[in-house]
Amino acid sequence: MVIFGMMFYLFAGLTLLSAFLTLIARAPVHSALWLIFMFLNGAGLFVLLGSELLAMIFVIVYVGAVAVLFLFVVMMIKPQREVLKKEIKWYKRIPVLIGIFFGSEMVFILGGWSFVPVASTLDQLPSRVQISNTTAIGNILYTHYAVLFEIAGFILLGAMVGAIVLTKRAPKERYRQKMSDQVLEKKKNRIKICHVDIRKGV
Repeated sequence: MVIFGMMFYLFAGLTLLSAFLTLIARAPVHSALWLIFMFLNGAGLFVLLGSELLAMIFVIVYVGAVAVLFLFVVMMIKPQREVLKKEIKWYKRIPVLIGIFFGSEMVFILGGWSFVPVASTLDQLPSRVQISNTTAIGNILYTHYAVLFEIAGFILLGAMVGAIVLTKRAPKERYRQKMSDQVLEKKKNRIKICHVDIRKGV
């Protein structure tokens, strides 16, 4: 238990530290790298909690897809610092307001939080012998939270379609097929039969 506690505080501390460095890093590439490191530490916390499936999903989805994609986009775009400072100067107030809001919520939650007297005697986690981690998550996700899972899928689908529509640029000249004109077209207007003599061109 001592090693477990030490590993928990190690991963938790590194997660908070990397999250803080993600916010204060001046270079966008460094922020992306610290974000990847934060996701890896979060996956370590899931492993300590006995949820290997969530840890692998965390690494594959967030680190392998989102963070790496963000890193490549930042490296390809190479935004100028002066331009970014001018554009996001006004938006600095919004994160401060959001931080104050969530900070006040955390204060209220931690201030009124207390243990239930019988909490230590309860064991709500399924036994590893009876059911596996993946099966337990699947049973909960596709039974009790099936509707919310479907709603989240539709939201992501709408976001994907919206991103495609916003980034799509119409071509200058459009060539469309008219099926009615093709069907009603006569052979004599499109095909010309030529009688060519031997060793002579058309």
